[in-house]
Amino acid sequence: MEFLNGVPVIGFCGHSGSGKTTIIEKIVPRLARRGLAVAYLKHDSHGLQVDREGKDTDRIFRAGARVIAAGSSAEGFLRTHGGEEFVCPPSFAECDIILVEGYKNAPWEKIWVHPHGGGEDAIAADKVIYEVGGRGSLRHDETGQIADQVGYWLVRALLLKPLYAGILVGGKSTRMGRPKALLPAGNITLAEHVHGVVKNHANRAYLLGSGPLPPALAEAERIADAPGFEGPLAGLVAAHRFAPDADWLIFAVDMPNIDDGYVGRFARREPAFRFMGPRSEEGLEPLAACYSSQLLARMAREHGGEMSITRLLEKFGIKGDSRLYDPVRLINLNTPADLSK
Repeated sequence: MEFLNGVPVIGFCGHSGSGKTTIIEKIVPRLARRGLAVAYLKHDSHGLQVDREGKDTDRIFRAGARVIAAGSSAEGFLRTHGGEEFVCPPSFAECDIILVEGYKNAPWEKIWVHPHGGGEDAIAADKVIYEVGGRGSLRHDETGQIADQVGYWLVRALLLKPLYAGILVGGKSTRMGRPKALLPAGNITLAEHVHGVVKNHANRAYLLGSGPLPPALAEAERIADAPGFEGPLAGLVAAHRFAPDADWLIFAVDMPNIDDGYVGRFARREPAFRFMGPRSEEGLEPLAACYSSQLLARMAREHGGEMSITRLLEKFGIKGDSRLYDPVRLINLNTPADLSK
């Protein structure tokens, strides 16, 4: 399983005239209807004819691919959709899957397409996981089933994508009289409690920010805030820059009531997810959530000077999930009086 910019890649290979482009053209709309942002990359060993109407890349672009790229040994080009949906042209990093035509010697997994007119040819690629035509179980015209196979493959790919945890430790807290990370949570500090819970649901856990830490976390891995950003957004951007291929579980340090069962609900990623976080009647709760690498890439690139995570998410149309809202587990500590609750 291979990823480019955190996006899983699957190839379509076969000899010239096998029907690769037609299959891709027909499955792109099916994948797009599932909410997936699809990118398409083509290798043309015969030299490019840059995206003329009716050519392969133009047809797949019109079929619904978000990003189109093609290249030969001498040149390449990139084409993206404009309009209000994207302030800046989207990169591959903001897509859910990359469909590649050609590049038969590349390291990613592939679907081999046998001759469209029938018969079977020798497979000239490695890491072939499905075959279309020939001895394969799928025919060229069974594009719905081919799209389903790609969908199943994508679910498996997402299980292999890194999921990291980031605990926003902040800095000084004038209202609390001391840093929140050092406040008590039973027999340990808040930082120890949140770090101990969240790390159980991620490949690795990092403390985000420069706030003081208890001795027990002196050796814990830490990522400094991104310069030029303010508040929690500085921590999110820093996390993304540190590991741009990963999805991130983000939790604020001042949540004494989170537990394994609750945090585990945020770690259940599905294809096309961007934000897994609660929404209350007052709005989004962005500091207890799972962020996809695609969303973080967009936030880092298209923030436009906005430092409020909530306003930025709302600008991007992120809704949140009211089923994840838990008023007890989401209690955070903002004043000394909160310690007695």
